Amino acid sequence: MFNAQPIQLRHEAIFIKELTIGEIMQIAKIPEALNEMRISSFISFATKDNTLAGRLTVQERYFILLNWLAISDSAYSMDGDTSEYFIAENKNIPDFFETEGVYTHHLLGQHVSALQRKCENAYEWLTCQMACQLSGDMTAIFSSELPIIWAPLTSDNDNEIDEVITQRFTEIEALTDGQFNKLYQIFAMGTHHLRHLVDISLDNKGITLAKGGDGEYEAVRFRPLAGVSDIARQLAECFA
Repeated sequence: MFNAQPIQLRHEAIFIKELTIGEIMQIAKIPEALNEMRISSFISFATKDNTLAGRLTVQERYFILLNWLAISDSAYSMDGDTSEYFIAENKNIPDFFETEGVYTHHLLGQHVSALQRKCENAYEWLTCQMACQLSGDMTAIFSSELPIIWAPLTSDNDNEIDEVITQRFTEIEALTDGQFNKLYQIFAMGTHHLRHLVDISLDNKGITLAKGGDGEYEAVRFRPLAGVSDIARQLAECFA
């Protein structure tokens, strides 16, 4: 049985439970390329809370996964140390950061599930991530004669999230290189002030975790089924 120590997140502490073989197979039915959707399914089963995965930040989701891998029958628990991906604890993480009238919010589970459905490369991931996390008065950045105001993306409706992302992606694509760089600098500053638990990065396939050290940079993609037994993993591969 798992150690019953709570995992402390930003606003709550949770307990994770062992997965049943049936739950593992349900996760395995989700295509491996949709890793964020697999993580959502894993969190729902491991916490017995169907709404938690969507409302957590991406960092919290991976923090749960790393803790799971550390205590499960996983190669990471024997040959690696998941704690090397944790960053120094900061108990004063705000819910948003403002600069020049633009607000940067946390990237949530409900957002990355939408991004995984829509994005095919790192450019689309980054641009759509900005569409999800930014809000406020964009008029000056977009050099628009008409006001452009982005509301915080708080909906939990997949269709609404998709519509907002698509609209904002189109608006961002119309920016000049200089305008895009300005928007990115604001976004980068905001995400720096919101960093917590782990550092996330991205590549053409989506979210990765970043590990720095000795001047080198390493990005790793963690998968929930890496923490199951060999026989369960072999059975899960039958769905691939």
